Amino acid sequence: MDGMNSYVHGGIHPFRRGQDGYPIPLLVDVLKNSNAMSMLTLLVLAELSSDAAVVDLVTALNAEFGDVLPELEPFASPP
Repeated sequence: MDGMNSYVHGGIHPFRRGQDGYPIPLLVDVLKNSNAMSMLTLLVLAELSSDAAVVDLVTALNAEFGDVLPELEPFASPP
């Protein structure tokens, strides 16, 4: 959280990124998370359409382009 506060309130992080650049893994994660949000939006809209063909198409797209989406981590088991 402190890192985000640094960006929002003009701390050291924006200056360091301007000087050193962004690490490639961070950029890849940002891109994959952006893709995930787009896919989530498509899935919700497909479900709202109540059209099985649309849902099947979006599900197939999700599977086909899984390499540009973040890896899903399993939920922790309840205690």
